[in-house]
Amino acid sequence: MVNQTVRVQPVWNAGITGSGINVSVVESGGINFLNPNLTQGNYYKPNGFKSPHTTEVAGIIASQNTTYKGISYGVPGLLSANAGTSQEPDLINASDWAINNSANILTNSYGNDTGRVLSGIDKYFDHVVWEERKTVTVAAGNN
Repeated sequence: MVNQTVRVQPVWNAGITGSGINVSVVESGGINFLNPNLTQGNYYKPNGFKSPHTTEVAGIIASQNTTYKGISYGVPGLLSANAGTSQEPDLINASDWAINNSANILTNSYGNDTGRVLSGIDKYFDHVVWEERKTVTVAAGNN
């Protein structure tokens, strides 16, 4: 269980569950909100494909399952910033949509290998953190 691995129980015991925080999952595919462990959320592209990977990421964040709670199980419905592709302009447009829909946190679990040279999306997310005052997370372990 992820929540045991990251030792979130003391945080939950302090009453911190993600309540009132708007989280966006920025991916090429969308969250499948038909998953019974997730509350309904909003889509950037409502008719876009639903991705098992994106849905699993959403579960890690916000699962309502009593045994396998998400790290921030108290967040209101997630924002599925489903870009439709993994191209930088599409991911940036999806992220802009999330920001315009009150996302406090933008989480990303895709990767690209830029040979340690800052890419356009790296610079974009620097802007989001510094100018928009949003928290941006990126998966460890991807390229």
